[in-house]
Amino acid sequence: MTVPSTWKPDLPRTVAETLPAMPPAARDRLDAMVKAMKEEAPGQYSISRAVAPTDDERRGLSQRRRDLQQAMELGCRTAIEDRLHGFAFGFGTLRALDRETFAATLKVMVQAVDHLPYEAVSRACLAWTKGQIRWANCRFPPDAPELARAAEEALGQMRMEERELRIVLGAKLLPAPPPKPTQEERDRAAADATALIASIAEAGRRLDEDLSAAAHRGSNAEHLEHVRRFQAAETERKARIAEMRQRAASTAGDEAAPVRTNPAA
Repeated sequence: MTVPSTWKPDLPRTVAETLPAMPPAARDRLDAMVKAMKEEAPGQYSISRAVAPTDDERRGLSQRRRDLQQAMELGCRTAIEDRLHGFAFGFGTLRALDRETFAATLKVMVQAVDHLPYEAVSRACLAWTKGQIRWANCRFPPDAPELARAAEEALGQMRMEERELRIVLGAKLLPAPPPKPTQEERDRAAADATALIASIAEAGRRLDEDLSAAAHRGSNAEHLEHVRRFQAAETERKARIAEMRQRAASTAGDEAAPVRTNPAA
């Protein structure tokens, strides 16, 4: 097809405003909160009060989430066509096309992504223009499948951000960890520990003395008990000896007595 020398492609139509990216500081803060999250159960998370968003941050994050949810809704075909028109106009190879070929190329691109949210398509165009898509040669315009892939990836990033916001905003707040002790508190704790160790040592020394004294008293008591048992046994032995002597003397007296006869006999 011959390109008319007098034909020029239409200028891009007005592009609707897109959702701006989070400021770097806010993005870093959200990353820190997500990193501090703990999964208590599937779909249930907790976060320390020391890391949790403040009231002002919570309001900002809630608004950001609402904006993302709205941006992930399907956009109208006209808005997507306007965005891709401006995107295609940025490539010299596409500007060099004749009117009919340019319109047909734009139609194919629109058909590849018109089922996606406008925000995802717009982010894909912006990333391609800035050369931020690693798997593509962004010096050349994408074909329809490449454009659809880039838009799908942009939508996935939006979903991930919305999920992070949802988790952070719905997380259970845990008590904040106790503050770190000051140097004065550490010195006082060290002095208390030293005093406690000294008191334990003194208590041990006193216990040793008490045990030694008790052992000494117990030894004396045991010795006295042994003496008492010996004395009792000796007394019993002497009593048995005396009894035996008495029985022996009584038996000897009976044998020495005279035998008496009956006079009547």
